[in-house]
Amino acid sequence: MSTDAPTKNAVIPNRRAFLKGLGSLGAAALACVPSALAGSARYAQRFQLSATGTVDDCSLIWPAPQISPPVDGTIVRVRIEFPVQGHDILEWTTFVAAEAAPDDPQWMVTFFRIRVDRILLSDTAAPNFALFGQCIENPPVENLNHSPWGDLTGRMQTISGEFDEPGDHTTFTLLGGAAAGSHAGAMRHVTGSLHIRGPWHSF
Repeated sequence: MSTDAPTKNAVIPNRRAFLKGLGSLGAAALACVPSALAGSARYAQRFQLSATGTVDDCSLIWPAPQISPPVDGTIVRVRIEFPVQGHDILEWTTFVAAEAAPDDPQWMVTFFRIRVDRILLSDTAAPNFALFGQCIENPPVENLNHSPWGDLTGRMQTISGEFDEPGDHTTFTLLGGAAAGSHAGAMRHVTGSLHIRGPWHSF
C-alpha cells in the first residue's frame, strides 16, 4: 500500500485543483471498470467499512519506500472505504494533509480500487477481518510513478485489521494490507465505522 509522501519530483497542485481532480478521477475510475462494477455485490449490503488514519510508524511498512518524508506541519493519511456505489469495490486513498486539518487533503499520494472477492470474519482471539481481491484501477495522480510502489493494477491484495466493536465509532488496530509481490504495511491506530449485517459465519 502507498503510505508515505511522494518523491521530490512530484508535482503538487493547489487545493482547488486537487479536489476537482479527485472527483474527476473517481468518476473516471468507475467508468473504466464497468465489468467489475456490473458484477458482484455479494458483500456490499452486509459489510460497510469507513476508516481514516495517520501513517506515523514506518517500521510497519515493508520494504521501506525510498522517498522523502513529509514537510514540517504535514502528515500522511490513509482513507479506506467499502463498498463503492453499492458494489464490492474497496477504495484506498493516501493523501497529505496539514496537521491542523487532518481530514482535508492537500494533495494525493496514491489512489486505487480493489475488487473484493472474499471477506472473512473471526472473533478469535479478538474481532478481526480480512478482505481479499485484485487491484482493478490505479490511475496516475499528481505524484511520480502513481505511488511509491508504481502501478498496482492487477496485483492480488489483502486488507485486514482488528477492531473493538462494530458501529458508528469503531477503533481499528493494525489496519492495513499487502499487495502480492510488491509490499505490505499497516497503521497501528485507525478510527472510523464498521457495520456488519447478518451472522458472521454467513461470510
